[in-house]
Amino acid sequence: MIFARALPRALSLASALSFAVAAQAQEVPMVVRVADLNIASPAGAAAALHRIDAAAERFCGAPDLRDLTTSRYAAGCRRAMTERAVAQTGSPMVTALYQKYAAPEAVALR
Repeated sequence: MIFARALPRALSLASALSFAVAAQAQEVPMVVRVADLNIASPAGAAAALHRIDAAAERFCGAPDLRDLTTSRYAAGCRRAMTERAVAQTGSPMVTALYQKYAAPEAVALR
């Protein structure tokens, strides 16, 4: 299963502040550290969103284009984990940036 493979991959970047997002089925945290960033600035928000996205990809696994079921699961997991992590930042700048980039993806998935 993807979570079993992702378990040892929980992201941990060096800094004091972090937030954790627990996976529904496993309650395994995905940790992303952003204390070294000014997430109120556009550059800091972009860096935080990049870290969140990278952590979600590591946590959920990369989509396997040869297997539609696994690919859809990985994409859904990544989207859900990213949305939760963005919400947990409590940053309007990170949220706005995520919504700007997530909107075209949501339309493409319909």
